[in-house]
Amino acid sequence: MGQLSRRDTASSALALAFFGVGWFGWGQAKPPGWAPAWLGIGEAISLLVVIASAVTAFREPRATALPVRDRAAFRKYLIVFWGEIAVILVAAVILAFTGASAYLPAAICAAVGLHFIPLSAVVRDRPLIPLGATVTAVAVAALTIGLTTHVSPSTITGFGAGGALVGYAAWSLVRARRLPTARSAATAVQG
Repeated sequence: MGQLSRRDTASSALALAFFGVGWFGWGQAKPPGWAPAWLGIGEAISLLVVIASAVTAFREPRATALPVRDRAAFRKYLIVFWGEIAVILVAAVILAFTGASAYLPAAICAAVGLHFIPLSAVVRDRPLIPLGATVTAVAVAALTIGLTTHVSPSTITGFGAGGALVGYAAWSLVRARRLPTARSAATAVQG
């Protein structure tokens, strides 16, 4: 299998920036007084990356090199995805029954971070590994800060996970814009 296409790379950026918007929004749950404006700026930047990624992705034809088009790879993708969902549901139930639901953002952040590691092999995007490590580190920081200060774990995960996702999405968008368009690739093959 070859390099990911411009459309695939931009679509990945679109998805990650979209979730970045969500994390910045979740950070607004119980933020300290100084945080809402900064979280709002993060949301706005994420939305700009969503729009730019969508424009880049949808200007390309549907043909894709994304490995999840392959049945075996798609099964692996589903295992990673449903494993992440299962971990989140178990964590949510445990935290709800123990009265620690304020730490749910940290638990979800950890599951999201960890899922990027096996996902990197499925979608052939090795840089997802450092993204996964970063998002997982944010979860640990959110738990630690939440236990030792009055700052809500959702604020820490909002800034940390939102920032990591939109940062990676912006970088993926730059990578996508550097790839040849499907039209220029077809012209090169014909020439």
